[in-house]
Amino acid sequence: PPLFQSQLTGEPLHIFYDHLKKIGKQQKIDLFLYTRGGDLDSVWPLINLIKNFCAEFNVLIPYRAHSAGTLIALGANKIVMGKMAQLSPIDPSTQNLFNPSLDQNNLAAPKKPISVEDVIAYMSLVKDQFTLRGEGVLSEAFHTLAKEIHPLALGNVHRVYKQIRKLADSILQLRGIASQSKEERNKIIDTLTVEFYSHSHAINYAEATKLLGAQTESADEEMDNLLWNLLEAYYEEMKINSPFNLVEHMEGKTTDSMTVDTAIIESTVGLHKRVVKCKVSQMSRLPPGITIPLQLGQQIPLIPGLPTNINLDLIKTDWVTTNLEAYETSPVQPVVSTALPVPPIEPIVAGL
Repeated sequence: PPLFQSQLTGEPLHIFYDHLKKIGKQQKIDLFLYTRGGDLDSVWPLINLIKNFCAEFNVLIPYRAHSAGTLIALGANKIVMGKMAQLSPIDPSTQNLFNPSLDQNNLAAPKKPISVEDVIAYMSLVKDQFTLRGEGVLSEAFHTLAKEIHPLALGNVHRVYKQIRKLADSILQLRGIASQSKEERNKIIDTLTVEFYSHSHAINYAEATKLLGAQTESADEEMDNLLWNLLEAYYEEMKINSPFNLVEHMEGKTTDSMTVDTAIIESTVGLHKRVVKCKVSQMSRLPPGITIPLQLGQQIPLIPGLPTNINLDLIKTDWVTTNLEAYETSPVQPVVSTALPVPPIEPIVAGL
């Protein structure tokens, strides 16, 4: 469920800052990264913050570093990839008030995301037809598109298209590869935004090396084992792969509460978890035409044999910390780590 999903955002930037201040300036900082993506605007401040505390910034990828995670990797001096490591395309989707609604009869319903590259691909298709059918096809196609998608939503698509290319180019320049030309950077950006065609494409080490050259490095056997063991420890901590059944969790109760860890930021000086607390309630769904007498405020009880509605209501979200002062600052090179959950297959549940 959406309550249990965490994405990269600018929200925890101050937490990274707290960790980095306690770590202090270092020659090298390695970021152990697992994420399915998030807010593009969060990437630039995070990379620059880390680079303010080190001369060399490396990203260690045991498995997934998708979308915004790939952008973070692009800003590293070195991307160390394990055997299961994946980058992904960086073609974004946009979502604002002018996007089409998921429910046309309900203006308050969530909005459909619009893939920026889908719009670009549509206009590219039209341009291909332009050479065959003549000049009028372009205006006709754009008129058709503007009838389906609000013009201001299309304007937002164009803005985000420009933004992702500018952001990716700025991040690539942070690597300090003076010999790399604007044309070479554009080739990387074109490949990551257009040429894989699917946002879900998993870019492996061979593809990343072909694209990024010496910036990528394959983890040796020992490093790969270390990265994977650490990832599995986070999986265990956050119950990411643990089967979970909400009905079994309720055990016949009509209400209960759940506490869920949805993200971790950890370093040699401390640990923060993003915790979501919610209320779970369940009640029987009565057949049409059937009513039962209830007191004011009383919910429908659980009636054996009837289907059940389960509701999740957010109580609070917060970043909680394991006492930073309890961590001893290590003299070895620090590893700042971020682990974010696998998305909405099943809730990730852990009691605190």
